[in-house]
Amino acid sequence: MLLAGFAFLLSSCSATRRTPSKSPTTTKGNRPDRKASLRSDIVDFALQYKGASYKYGGNGPRSFDCSGLTCEVYKKFNVVIPRTSSTQATQGKKIPQTQAKPGDLVFFRKGSSGAKINHVALIVSNGREGLMVIHSTSSRGVIVENISKSTYWKPRLLYIRDVIGN
Repeated sequence: MLLAGFAFLLSSCSATRRTPSKSPTTTKGNRPDRKASLRSDIVDFALQYKGASYKYGGNGPRSFDCSGLTCEVYKKFNVVIPRTSSTQATQGKKIPQTQAKPGDLVFFRKGSSGAKINHVALIVSNGREGLMVIHSTSSRGVIVENISKSTYWKPRLLYIRDVIGN
């Protein structure tokens, strides 16, 4: 029992967790229809946390910080990403917003200038209405928001990364 508890602690998301490579792995196949299904499942799972409170260093399930939310969601689908937003920002492939799909990660800087990552969000949808994300904010907790129409988030957006693949 003690050994099982210790193994669980080692497998959970933590600030010191490291991944062996820059590309995450999944147990799903590489066929495009499976990837689309995986993306949909990731978004659906993330949406269950809408309304959870914000907590710095929070890994869920009742409270999260921004990277704790993304780490916990991906972990459910065996996609391994680091715990912090700045290290998550090194994973996968950088893509233009026009190619962003549900499940991709959006990274933000602190102010309207500079390049230091301080926030991450997960894309829910990307269409004519804008870029919808789910993220954990310090002021409102886990919310779904159109960042294309946000005067706060839009100027802070640095880039988007695909950590799932096509």
